[in-house]
Amino acid sequence: KNCYELDIPNNFIKSSNEIKFAKLLHPVNQSNSQKLVFKDLEKGSVVFLNNFELWWRKSKMGFNNVKTWIEIFKKYHNQLIFVIELNPVFKKQLLSNTDLDTLVLKYIHSLSFSKKQLEKIVDYKNNLAAVEIFNKGIKVNFSNSFRSVLNFKNIHSEVSGNIGWFNHLWISSLTKIDDDFLDFSYDYDLTFPYVFSNKELLILLQFYYHKKINLKNLKEYFDEKLELNINEHISMFKAENILITQGFYTEINPYLIKDLLHYFKNKNLIK
Repeated sequence: KNCYELDIPNNFIKSSNEIKFAKLLHPVNQSNSQKLVFKDLEKGSVVFLNNFELWWRKSKMGFNNVKTWIEIFKKYHNQLIFVIELNPVFKKQLLSNTDLDTLVLKYIHSLSFSKKQLEKIVDYKNNLAAVEIFNKGIKVNFSNSFRSVLNFKNIHSEVSGNIGWFNHLWISSLTKIDDDFLDFSYDYDLTFPYVFSNKELLILLQFYYHKKINLKNLKEYFDEKLELNINEHISMFKAENILITQGFYTEINPYLIKDLLHYFKNKNLIK
């Protein structure tokens, strides 16, 4: 009750305003079938803004929609509670380019999981699945020899305690032996090869910054003067499974985000 969310617009809204944004507003878990306006929402109502990265573009006018949102936050700060979900990279940009920090009541961060917590998660999932797991031919005993067999200290370090990265690493490192047995194998020395050109890195960075991109609207993200041959590079990335398409949007393969982020940082492209 009194919880609302907004559909993300497929196109960047030019000349954005409160009325245009309100057309995307609807109760949580319901379709956008009724006309709502912010001023009519009951005091104390909660408005969720998921994937806030999709409201901007890394371009000259890219913060226009965000600036409109900030004006809405200011206008209704005594009436509505806005809950914004965004990644740390975009958060840094917002705090550097806007006065959002003066409006925030509280920041909530996803905590990093400890090595022990990751161990317990795998142990729990393994018990549910009732499947035996081996590592280098040795059966993993989750209750006694878990540390010595799998060296979870290395796994924890590899994923930096990020539960999403951990789940992808774990799933991608399991090989089916038969219906009742799986083998875990991961190369800790594996790194993303330094093979991308500057143009390719620029394209991948846009996908990382914006989380996902509707390919029909590429002009909103890239300057045509740069002559990037974007479609050609995107086709190559999709063929190599670096980019994947889900519905209207194309995004970086979630199994590669961890490695690409390290790649960007090593290239001093992201701090």
